[in-house]
Amino acid sequence: MTLEEARGLFPCRRSGRIYLNHANLAPVADPVRAAADHYLDLRADNCIDDFEKIDAELERGKARVSELINMPADRVGFLDNTSNAINLLAGGLPWKRGDRVLLNDIEFPANVYPFLALADRGVETDFVAARRGVVSAEDVISAITPRTRLVAMSFVQFLSGYRADLEAIGAVCKDRGVILSVDVIQGVGALRFDAKAVNADFVAAGTHKWTFGLMGLSYFGITEELQSQIVRRSCGWRSVEDQWNLLDYKLEYRKSADTFQTGNTNMVGLHAFLAGSGMLRDVGYETVERAVLENAERVRGRLVELGLEPLAADEPPERRSGIVTVPVPDAEKTRRVLAERKIHVSARGGAVRFSPHFHNTREEIDEAIGALKDCL
Repeated sequence: MTLEEARGLFPCRRSGRIYLNHANLAPVADPVRAAADHYLDLRADNCIDDFEKIDAELERGKARVSELINMPADRVGFLDNTSNAINLLAGGLPWKRGDRVLLNDIEFPANVYPFLALADRGVETDFVAARRGVVSAEDVISAITPRTRLVAMSFVQFLSGYRADLEAIGAVCKDRGVILSVDVIQGVGALRFDAKAVNADFVAAGTHKWTFGLMGLSYFGITEELQSQIVRRSCGWRSVEDQWNLLDYKLEYRKSADTFQTGNTNMVGLHAFLAGSGMLRDVGYETVERAVLENAERVRGRLVELGLEPLAADEPPERRSGIVTVPVPDAEKTRRVLAERKIHVSARGGAVRFSPHFHNTREEIDEAIGALKDCL
């Protein structure tokens, strides 16, 4: 599929809307709506109770996640949201009083609160201070102590768009026996990611942003070694090996990451995720990444022309992403005025955040920046 063909799949584009807010929610594309409708049609009057087909679709979903994050499919599972995926890790590790978790001060709360909640178990948290939206590998590594049990951070920071140097951080974590947990929700779907290359032990994301899925479905990846350390806090009929022998009650946990899926999965969300990520696959992951970065770079350049200074603006290309955020005097008012002109961005922390995807064009970006200039 060419970029031009893919651009024609978005109803929001056909209505004249300029959607530059993929770091918030993805617009529903035609294939995503069709996939959700198809599943509902099957449930309405065709494969109403076909669990064999449901399980086959789950395997397809895990294979797709495996492709996106480079973790084996049997190390992948589905949950309802990123917070619960991270809670699976935070709540399941056998913490000792005095263990420390290393975070940073510009993380999205979903990647913070599950670890702060461990305070009643004697787990302490340390925060690395960001510098104008940058959480440098050097600062993270220097903050790791002998008591640091886990480092949690985002692949791409939700506010500044800074792409973490996970290769450097992961190498140190592996060498020192520290668990590396990565929230990839603001990167995967826009940028290629390799959990193995960065030595990530745990990966989590929702499907409703850059992969064009719907809210209510998340995925996680966990290494076999890390899974062996998890103390189970919840269990259900889908957690066990012989799940269809309903009256046996033999509590023999599944060996794969599926064991953390206690019950049924959001199948509408799964079909939507397969369709949304399928667009990315059809266009080509490399082509998508190149288009995203080119669009973000155009946003950044046009902002600089206006005399504005985006966060993390001095970072090299390999540390950039599809997110460009710029402080403005009244971010929320600016967002509202742009929305009235059918231009969609976010207001975050006193700044306007642009997050274009592969389907956006240079002309759309120029129009959006021109509208921003009018606002200012």
